[in-house]
Amino acid sequence: MAVQNKDLSEWMENKTLPECMMYMLKNEIICDVTFLVGENCKPIKAHRYMLCSRSPVFHTMFQGSMPETNNINVPDIDENTFDLVLKYIYSDEIEITNENVRDILYAADKYMLSRVKQKCSDLLKKTARSSDAVVALSTASQFHLGVLQRESLQFIESNTKACLASVHASNLSKECVEIILQSDYLSCTETDICKFFLTWTDKFIEAANVERNPENLRSVVGNLLYLIRFPLVDKTYFSQFVSHTGILTLPEIVNVFRSHYGEKSDVFVEKTRVPLAKRVTHTFTRHASRRSGWNARGVDALDVESDKDIWANGVVVFGPTGEISSNYRSFEFEILNEKNICIYSSILNLPTEATVSKKYTFGPVLIKANTSYTLLLKDIKVKTYYGVDCKTSFTANGATVTVKNSTMCTTGTNTEQGQFAGFLFIS
Repeated sequence: MAVQNKDLSEWMENKTLPECMMYMLKNEIICDVTFLVGENCKPIKAHRYMLCSRSPVFHTMFQGSMPETNNINVPDIDENTFDLVLKYIYSDEIEITNENVRDILYAADKYMLSRVKQKCSDLLKKTARSSDAVVALSTASQFHLGVLQRESLQFIESNTKACLASVHASNLSKECVEIILQSDYLSCTETDICKFFLTWTDKFIEAANVERNPENLRSVVGNLLYLIRFPLVDKTYFSQFVSHTGILTLPEIVNVFRSHYGEKSDVFVEKTRVPLAKRVTHTFTRHASRRSGWNARGVDALDVESDKDIWANGVVVFGPTGEISSNYRSFEFEILNEKNICIYSSILNLPTEATVSKKYTFGPVLIKANTSYTLLLKDIKVKTYYGVDCKTSFTANGATVTVKNSTMCTTGTNTEQGQFAGFLFIS
């Protein structure tokens, strides 16, 4: 008994709670539930109370109207991933790498572990800014990670040729290929896009283990076919490598050939894709005149909406009316979506000398058509200039942007006066 007490004291004393809990898990002390994990149904024991305390799924499983009492089968998660998830539940720590992130994200999604899901998303954001952005896009699409999906697509749009040449691109799901092909902002030729599309189609046919014939080709691609702008594909390439594949019907082929000689296609889109970097930035200047002495600490906020998809890429902020200390320069700018979720934020600095206004630019942020977004300036600490007799709408390149009062505003900024000298956007 003395030896047992000594053994107990060795792992109990001077240890943190997570360390003690992990010891109990690893040594199966007072465990009261067994999971049969993976293809081999490996038994892994745990404690119901710990699982219930971290996961609403486990809470329902053990404390719901029909609680589980037998061994629990988990065939869809491998042993290593399940062990890592248990480690997080017991210790608040988890080891996420590029190799295991997808498996962990699946488990986090299944058991509603939101913090683990966020950690996975943070790691994937790094992938979203590389030539493997298609991997991030695929994962984001599968697990409904909206911000990650936008970031990865934006990188693909700016680096289309390299991303579509990635070894992972030909393994994309049909849904992900559709997301890419729907974009008007891809930065390569339509011939490059067509080459990728044909390669992806062949790989999809091979994976489906079906005969490569016109009927199966068209069945696989479905409406994706009409997202390829065949009239813009190089004429020689189309004639030699597309027209004989069987993916197009004879009338469609004739339609494309006629478009080569000036006849407008009524089947395929003929509008050239133009990447954001080559599009014109428009500036919506709100005020007709300005005044000095705006002194409203808090949150300046306005709601904005566009009747067409646009990309916000800058904001113009009224500057200080006099010289200021560097300690009072910083403030925060945010864009919230229709669910009041922040989709962009940045810490900005005012000039130290008197300045009527300053323009701050940032990477394009998608503003979806007919959807309300909120722009916020937080904690401007000094007196600034401000606008009066402000406009509530601005039209450029066929897109009309409208400004509305925001319920989040705690200062006097509104559609008639206040902060926000202007907005920059691409349409």
